[in-house]
Amino acid sequence: MMPEMDGFEFLEKLRQKPEWCNIPIVVVTARDLTDEQRSRLNVGVEHIIQKTKRDEMFARKWLARLPNALRGGKAGRLERRE
Repeated sequence: MMPEMDGFEFLEKLRQKPEWCNIPIVVVTARDLTDEQRSRLNVGVEHIIQKTKRDEMFARKWLARLPNALRGGKAGRLERRE
């Protein structure tokens, strides 16, 4: 949880600035998202990671690749295995 505003308000404020509108956003949340919340996020983010016990390792691996992707490298496609 963010103390000043929620993630939706942050995303809205971020996208209002033209110089920041192309910043890739990855949402990492422990909350269960409603269909409405997921729809709102799908408009302005690159990826949504929901932290659950089952997905914790997947999220760690994905986040480990993020710095390389932000530097212009390829993060590669990391598939979730059931």
